[in-house]
Amino acid sequence: MRLVRRAKADGVLRADFSPHDLPLIMMATAGVTRSGSPALGVAADRLVGYLLQSFAAVGSDAVPRLPAVRALYEALEA
Repeated sequence: MRLVRRAKADGVLRADFSPHDLPLIMMATAGVTRSGSPALGVAADRLVGYLLQSFAAVGSDAVPRLPAVRALYEALEA
Protein backbone atom coordinates (compact mmCIF):
# COMPACT_ATOMS: atom_id res chain seq x y z
CA MET A 1 0.00 0.00 0.00
CA ARG A 2 2.92 2.30 0.61
CA LEU A 3 3.92 2.01 -3.04
CA VAL A 4 0.40 2.99 -4.13
CA ARG A 5 0.40 6.01 -1.79
CA ARG A 6 3.79 7.14 -3.09
CA ALA A 7 2.76 6.77 -6.72
CA LYS A 8 -0.39 8.80 -6.09
CA ALA A 9 1.58 11.47 -4.21
CA ASP A 10 4.03 11.66 -7.12
CA GLY A 11 1.12 12.15 -9.53
CA VAL A 12 1.84 9.07 -11.64
CA LEU A 13 -1.02 6.85 -10.41
CA ARG A 14 -4.67 7.79 -10.81
CA ALA A 15 -6.27 9.02 -7.58
CA ASP A 16 -9.07 6.44 -7.57
CA PHE A 17 -6.74 3.41 -7.85
CA SER A 18 -7.01 1.14 -4.83
CA PRO A 19 -4.60 -1.58 -3.72
CA HIS A 20 -7.70 -3.75 -3.76
CA ASP A 21 -7.78 -3.34 -7.55
CA LEU A 22 -4.86 -5.76 -7.69
CA PRO A 23 -7.13 -8.85 -7.44
CA LEU A 24 -8.92 -7.60 -10.56
CA ILE A 25 -5.61 -7.56 -12.39
CA MET A 26 -4.80 -11.04 -11.13
CA MET A 27 -8.20 -12.41 -12.17
CA ALA A 28 -7.98 -10.83 -15.64
CA THR A 29 -4.48 -12.15 -16.22
CA ALA A 30 -5.34 -15.61 -14.87
CA GLY A 31 -8.29 -15.78 -17.22
CA VAL A 32 -6.00 -15.23 -20.18
CA THR A 33 -3.17 -17.54 -19.11
CA ARG A 34 -5.18 -20.41 -17.61
CA SER A 35 -4.57 -22.77 -20.54
CA GLY A 36 -0.79 -22.48 -20.28
CA SER A 37 -0.29 -21.77 -23.97
CA PRO A 38 2.83 -19.65 -24.71
CA ALA A 39 0.77 -17.48 -27.06
CA LEU A 40 -1.62 -16.68 -24.22
CA GLY A 41 1.34 -15.70 -22.03
CA VAL A 42 2.24 -13.10 -24.64
CA ALA A 43 -1.40 -11.98 -24.72
CA ALA A 44 -1.36 -11.63 -20.93
CA ASP A 45 1.73 -9.42 -21.16
CA ARG A 46 -0.15 -7.20 -23.59
CA LEU A 47 -3.19 -7.10 -21.31
CA VAL A 48 -1.07 -6.08 -18.33
CA GLY A 49 0.58 -3.39 -20.46
CA TYR A 50 -2.83 -1.94 -21.31
CA LEU A 51 -3.90 -2.12 -17.69
CA LEU A 52 -0.78 -0.37 -16.45
CA GLN A 53 -1.32 2.44 -18.93
CA SER A 54 -4.90 2.80 -17.75
CA PHE A 55 -3.72 3.33 -14.17
CA ALA A 56 -1.70 6.40 -15.13
CA ALA A 57 -2.88 9.66 -13.59
CA VAL A 58 -2.65 11.60 -16.86
CA GLY A 59 -6.05 12.00 -18.49
CA SER A 60 -7.83 9.60 -16.16
CA ASP A 61 -11.61 9.69 -16.06
CA ALA A 62 -13.77 8.18 -13.32
CA VAL A 63 -14.29 4.43 -13.44
CA PRO A 64 -17.07 2.31 -11.89
CA ARG A 65 -16.82 1.70 -8.16
CA LEU A 66 -14.80 -1.20 -6.81
CA PRO A 67 -16.97 -4.10 -5.61
CA ALA A 68 -16.77 -5.24 -2.01
CA VAL A 69 -13.16 -6.20 -1.29
CA ARG A 70 -14.16 -9.40 0.48
CA ALA A 71 -16.16 -10.51 -2.56
CA LEU A 72 -13.11 -10.01 -4.78
CA TYR A 73 -10.87 -12.12 -2.58
CA GLU A 74 -13.53 -14.83 -2.25
CA ALA A 75 -13.79 -14.92 -6.04
CA LEU A 76 -10.03 -15.42 -6.31
CA GLU A 77 -10.19 -18.36 -3.94
CA ALA A 78 -13.02 -20.05 -5.86
